[in-house]
Amino acid sequence: MPEKIVQLNEEVIKGQIKELVRGSCRGTIHVGQLKKKKDEG
Repeated sequence: MPEKIVQLNEEVIKGQIKELVRGSCRGTIHVGQLKKKKDEG
């Protein structure tokens, strides 16, 4: 059975992780703001 060889570009992966985290944080902040408005209104 042949071995699979995978080549990873560390800089590309770091960039993608940063974008993923940034998007996740924005979503979390947005949900928190909506909940705060609902609680206040």
